[in-house]
Amino acid sequence: MEVHVLSSKLVKPASTKLAAGAPEYIPLSVFDKVTYQMHMAMIFAFAAPAPAPTAAALEKGLAVALSEYRTLAGQLVRNRSEGPGVLLNDRGARVGEACVDADMVDVDVALPNPKPELLQLLPDLEEEAIKEVVVLQLTRFRCGSLAVGFARNHAVAGGRATSNFLVAWGRATRGLTMGLPPMYKYNHLDLFQPRPSHCIHEFEFDHRNREYYLPPPPAPAPTATAGDKKVIVVHKAHFSKDWIAGLRDTTSQGRDRPFTRFETILAQLWRAMTRARGLSQDDISTVRISVDGRSRLGMPAEYASNLVLWAFPRARVSDLLGQPLSHAAQLIHDEDDISTVRISVDGRSRLGMPAEYASNLVLWAFPRARVSDLLGQPLSHAAQLIHDEVARVADPAYFRSFVDFATSGLVEQEGLAPSSEINMRDVLCPDLEVHSWLTFQFYDMDFGTGTPTYVMPSYIPAEGLIFLAPSYIGDGSIDAFVPVFQDNLEAFKQCLYSIDHHDKE
Repeated sequence: MEVHVLSSKLVKPASTKLAAGAPEYIPLSVFDKVTYQMHMAMIFAFAAPAPAPTAAALEKGLAVALSEYRTLAGQLVRNRSEGPGVLLNDRGARVGEACVDADMVDVDVALPNPKPELLQLLPDLEEEAIKEVVVLQLTRFRCGSLAVGFARNHAVAGGRATSNFLVAWGRATRGLTMGLPPMYKYNHLDLFQPRPSHCIHEFEFDHRNREYYLPPPPAPAPTATAGDKKVIVVHKAHFSKDWIAGLRDTTSQGRDRPFTRFETILAQLWRAMTRARGLSQDDISTVRISVDGRSRLGMPAEYASNLVLWAFPRARVSDLLGQPLSHAAQLIHDEDDISTVRISVDGRSRLGMPAEYASNLVLWAFPRARVSDLLGQPLSHAAQLIHDEVARVADPAYFRSFVDFATSGLVEQEGLAPSSEINMRDVLCPDLEVHSWLTFQFYDMDFGTGTPTYVMPSYIPAEGLIFLAPSYIGDGSIDAFVPVFQDNLEAFKQCLYSIDHHDKE
């Protein structure tokens, strides 16, 4: 596939009149600062024969949507005396147009194994050169199909706010109202203040080794040889609705409430990756899972910034593979010891914030397990670890504790850095990180010619970095985008659909 870039321009908000009392600059919140400080990209495919919207119509709708989502039309700056934040200067979103002398069916974006060529459908994402919060590329195919490559800086807008914005863009393009406007808090210091009665030296939870870490002294980088570099491929695993239902039934036996689809699928993937990697039985594996904090902090869905923390269920590999799937699912719900999965947890409901809150409001859960436990116990063991760790981080008290710690001054005094920095690497083994799009409205984006035929994350060959998304089939099935070492791919596929297989004594 050869993509020809034709043009690039800035699309500014249709209305440049700021709301009464709105400042020219919004500092990043404590949740914005601990998340990824980079552009995250995704691809939307609109296949023929439905007529693709014109560039003029898309740009007009984008300008209207940016009038509501002002931070997405601004610039992220880091050298202000108030700290890093978004300058509301209406710079706009950068829009590129491109064409492909081929039909979309020839490219087949829905291939089981996504290819690096898909990166050509995205705008240039060299971080040092990007001046805009939102950059996108409109690529038209010979058959009339359209691919929208969209990227936004995660420090300004999390996944839920991005989902809301994309739906609003589609509605604006169709000439419809965009629904509830995004909710911004221009003074995050007022919004996320520590509790007055709190002693800053005694916190309810450990945040120094979860959302933050103490960077080690700089050391010379090891010299890599050609033989050190293993080939990483991205495999798309499909789980049908019926197969998921059967797995949930098997894993949830004996429970009053069944494990969720997310807990069950992640438990299965955790064990399959652990087995395929061939880890030692005494190794520890951790999963990083995001947890939304809007409801925990009383924030509305309109809040458009980040409000996510992380849960870290962990397990010994022997437990993951030797116990039922329910064990892995339970790990993802609370925290044990030792292989780690990083899972985001939305804090909107934890903090009483509405869905329209447009900043980040997510922390992370980290279920952990020893390899011997993961592989030696039923799948229910891993599912329980996941379930319990997510529940622990999803407690409003955890989000409140994070706010107390992050605003106490100790982060600066102790020289701590966000733990998200150390997760931006090519290989996460023996750990995992999972990003779930299962509750986002990406397939509701409609420019007037129908919803996307296919939605997928950017091609990211980072071993262990998993994306879960609703299948384009639209029947409740799920696709998992799983980067694995090519040497481990066949072993991964062989055990992926094995229900409740574990290593027995």
